[in-house]
Amino acid sequence: MTTTEAAEFGKVVDAWLRAYQVAELDERVARVEQLSDAELFRIAAAGCDNPDQRASKLLLLNPR
Repeated sequence: MTTTEAAEFGKVVDAWLRAYQVAELDERVARVEQLSDAELFRIAAAGCDNPDQRASKLLLLNPR
């Protein structure tokens, strides 16, 4: 494989990775949007003193 071919292959892999990340984030957002306000409050209040941890818990519902 030449350096030019390797660079092009890297671009393809990068594009695929970005598309995968967007699709995964879209799926997470859809799951959060389906929760009721009561469920969101319960998750946010579930023993996290750090607001950053609360946000990450919301994004990690039903992790794969």
